[in-house]
Amino acid sequence: QRCGLVAAMTGLPLWFVERQQLAAAETAKPLTPAKLRKILIAAGRRLLTTATMHVAPKAAALVDLSLLDYISDGTEQGLGDQIERFLVALAEGEARLAQASRSRDYATLGDAAHYVLSQAKLVGSAALEEAAVALERAARAHDAFAFGEMEQRVHREVQAVTAAMRRHRPAAQTA
Repeated sequence: QRCGLVAAMTGLPLWFVERQQLAAAETAKPLTPAKLRKILIAAGRRLLTTATMHVAPKAAALVDLSLLDYISDGTEQGLGDQIERFLVALAEGEARLAQASRSRDYATLGDAAHYVLSQAKLVGSAALEEAAVALERAARAHDAFAFGEMEQRVHREVQAVTAAMRRHRPAAQTA
């Protein structure tokens, strides 16, 4: 009865609590509350360490190639071609941003930021999306104070996405 109560209160399997009780009885030592606590903590640690969870590497989480893979012809070479097209489009967006920034043309800058935003959404880069949205808002509001910082942030995120995409290219494409 006591084992059933302990199992119910702790959520541990009954067989585990009974085994611990028998082990304590074999040593002729009673199962004290302190010993039970120690056993339960050890069991909890074992249960926690056996739980598995897949954590994707940071670089892999930066981009999602599923849409590019979908629009490719299904081959590794096709995906590599789509990645190259994406990188060209992203570089074009960054060049548009730089040109609009030099001329302080806020309307064009807002459009260029929106273009970069669409590229970010294509590969699911949340950080680049956030940076592009912030830059677009600053440009549309003619906010010169936020503009420089936001542009630098977009540039950093573009570089990070570019690096991540280059890591995903097939071996034949990287040469």
